[in-house]
Amino acid sequence: LAPSFVPSPAAAGLAMLKLAELRAGETLVDLGCGDGRLLKLAVTDFNASSAIGYEMDPGLANTARSICGFDSRITIHERDAFEAEPSLATADVVALYLTESGNTKLLPMLRRALTKPGARVVSYVWGLGKDVPPTSTARLAGEGVVLAIGQPNILRWDRTDLHCPRTVAA
Repeated sequence: LAPSFVPSPAAAGLAMLKLAELRAGETLVDLGCGDGRLLKLAVTDFNASSAIGYEMDPGLANTARSICGFDSRITIHERDAFEAEPSLATADVVALYLTESGNTKLLPMLRRALTKPGARVVSYVWGLGKDVPPTSTARLAGEGVVLAIGQPNILRWDRTDLHCPRTVAA
């Protein structure tokens, strides 16, 4: 699903949560949470009631636990993202920084399990496949930011748009 761990710059995590409009009291699920910085950001800066991460690499999962410290609002599962389905039912926002093919493989699970009204998915750099254009996008630039030439690099989908293929205006 994901290449070797490539940490996103802090500005990317902040831009993702802003575009997702994560609000106080909501739940974030990060599929492939890496070092856990996005989880910590969600609870400290956005006052999320909970942040749940899935990371299959044991070393990264331990790093995430270390970075997040003891915070009862944060849970880190040392599991594959495909085992996150139970958590998705409670998610207000799902965060992704995998690959386009990884995101596309997760799409059936997102469609099936992301049931909360108003739920959103946000991704850094990679889409969910050509048949599922994002609901909204943002473009972030700066040191360490991954850019696809001429393309936005922060993408958001509202839950209802995951189910309804749309065409992109030319």
